[in-house]
Amino acid sequence: MDPLTIGKYRIDGILGQGAMGIVYRGFDESVGRAVAIKTIRKEVAGSRSWDAVARFRSEARAAGRLSHPNIVTVYDFAEDEDSAHLVCEYVPGRGLDVWLGEHRRADPATALMWMGQLLDALACAHAHGVVHRDVKASNILIVGNRLLKLADFGIAHVDSAHRTQVGLMIGTPSCMAPEQIRGGRIDGRTDVFAAGVLLYQMLSGATPFSGTDEAIMYKIVYEPHQPLSQVTNDPTLRAFDAVLEQGFVGLGRGVAECLFVLEIEFERTHTDVRSRRFDFERKRHAFVGLNPDHQYIGSHVLNSAGLEQ
Repeated sequence: MDPLTIGKYRIDGILGQGAMGIVYRGFDESVGRAVAIKTIRKEVAGSRSWDAVARFRSEARAAGRLSHPNIVTVYDFAEDEDSAHLVCEYVPGRGLDVWLGEHRRADPATALMWMGQLLDALACAHAHGVVHRDVKASNILIVGNRLLKLADFGIAHVDSAHRTQVGLMIGTPSCMAPEQIRGGRIDGRTDVFAAGVLLYQMLSGATPFSGTDEAIMYKIVYEPHQPLSQVTNDPTLRAFDAVLEQGFVGLGRGVAECLFVLEIEFERTHTDVRSRRFDFERKRHAFVGLNPDHQYIGSHVLNSAGLEQ
């Protein structure tokens, strides 16, 4: 029998169910707000409960310090002997993986719109010392085919000193940067690589590296990807090839720095994009004051060497 309340939250229904717990739609009557409540029953999770609860705790710590319109807000975390729950913003949308399963590909204007929002979210996270480390379609929610929300900071690396991390290989193989696979230095550029993978997937309907997990990781480290314009047989997508090439070879710029230039190029060559141009001038100043040494290219925070923080 489902509970009527969890803590102070009223339970209004079930959003999803997995092997270790249930995600409820709830309501916080004290502030009049709908929420999503992820739960874990430790007796059901068994030996995996420690890892699952640790991910909840990590997500609360990472996402809880972030406030951004393109990041799913985390409100609360609690744990007792029998269970743990994480309370998040309720987002009435669907996963980007589900969207791609139905539509296969996004048109360039839509892909650019979503990438602008994703990179804004990542710039905010990186500025607060948070590296997501698992940017992929299933961790992104789309609302009304317009608004993008980045979710699931369960394996995020948090470091208020903005230092990099060394020695762990963690993430989803098809979206992992070479330094993740090698267990090398992890910083915000790791997320930029994953964003490039996602852009490729949105425009082609496929990931740039395929095969078994082992084969994918080998290709990411040692083999070049097939250019997007060749995979799609669409010469109008050639403008993306150079951007993705920079991102995938680990120059530390890639999608984040080139998105603005790329969007201008598509304005020049695609009249259907002109009416959907991003307000980059506004975004360029979105993070003013974080560091006086930063320059602002598009909406993304770069240091004086051109490397994303």
